[in-house]
Amino acid sequence: MTVAADDQQRRRVRTTSDALLDDVARLRELEQEKRRVDFSTPRFHELASEITNRSRDIFRRASEEEAEGDALSGPHDATIEETPPDEES
Repeated sequence: MTVAADDQQRRRVRTTSDALLDDVARLRELEQEKRRVDFSTPRFHELASEITNRSRDIFRRASEEEAEGDALSGPHDATIEETPPDEES
């Protein structure tokens, strides 16, 4: 993998990581809301369904991030946090 391609791949990992953190934050918000809703009401079931779907998205995105990381050429002297996100996202 060329240096430019590897740089782009690290940016993809950063972008996916950012999205994963956003998804996890939203999942937490939904679960906190569901905890304040009466059991078995339409809203409770709606939230439960949304939480299930969001959880599946998180699992998919985490797998995607793992594959992106595996595609890197090897160890780097940078962290995800230090890497700028992909400009195309």
